[in-house]
This record gives sequence, C-alpha cells and structure tokens, in this order.
Amino acid sequence: RAGFTDMLLKPIAPLELLMAVVRARDAIHRAQQLTRSAREIVARGKIRGEASRQGVATFERAIASSRQSLSRPLRGCDDLPASAEALLETLIGGDYLDADHHAVACKVLSVGEPSLLAWESPLYALVKQQFLQPACKLCRYRIPAAEVTASWQNGGYCSLCLDSIT
Repeated sequence: RAGFTDMLLKPIAPLELLMAVVRARDAIHRAQQLTRSAREIVARGKIRGEASRQGVATFERAIASSRQSLSRPLRGCDDLPASAEALLETLIGGDYLDADHHAVACKVLSVGEPSLLAWESPLYALVKQQFLQPACKLCRYRIPAAEVTASWQNGGYCSLCLDSIT
C-alpha cells in the first residue's frame, strides 16, 4: 500500500538479498524498455499526425480550388454544337486515332453507325466518349462543342480549367 513491491526480513540471507537485487534490476530494465517503446509510439504518432495535417491541407486546397472553379460563370453556349460528322472528319484527318478506331470512324462516316458489327460498336462507343462527347478531366463537366477539338490537344481540359491550371 505504501508503494514498495518487495521487502526483506532480518536476518537477511545473502541469497535472498541477491535475488531481490536481480528482481529490482529486471524491473528497472523492463521499465526502461517500456519507456523507450512509449517514446517510439509517441514519435510515430507525431509523424502520422503531421502527415494527416498535410493531407488535410492538400484536400482543403483542392476543395478551395473546386469551389473557385464552380463559382466562375460558365461561358455562353450560344454556338451551335459541332456535328459528329465534322468531328469525325477532323479525327480521321488528324493523327488522333489508332488503326482500329480509325477504321471504325471511317465506316461510321461513310456508311453510318447502324452498319457497325458487334465488335465494332464498343470501339465506336469509346471514340464517342473520348473524342465526340468528352468530359473535362478536372471539373468532369462536358466540354462545349466549340472546345472539343482544342481539348484533344490540351490533354482533355475545358477552357475554364485549362486557364486555372496554367
């Protein structure tokens, strides 16, 4: 109750004294090991806490950037959307498609989409998603038709997001 863990009664035998000293030494050693491991745990916690604070700061910057992007007024879409045929002609004329997609785009342009075979339809769907109806990589909104060809060259961004990242 008084705070001690061991006692010896008189007359003290030398072997009992030696055993008490060994027990005390072992207890001190265990306490030192526990103290070291507790310090290591605290140090790891500080490192993880700092990494968490940096992650939170990164997310806060991303949220602020998104809010800023969302608060900007969108440009008017008074231009008529470019036709799929005109975009396909631009794709075929440029070096945007690989051989399979190029062949499918030529077939759609010459014969029409209903003439596609079962294995060609997924290829054309990919061409439509990536080139004819693309979404901006940053804001995920559909890119206005007037900016579609420019987005092919700038990496897939709408003009608003391209202005903010450059």
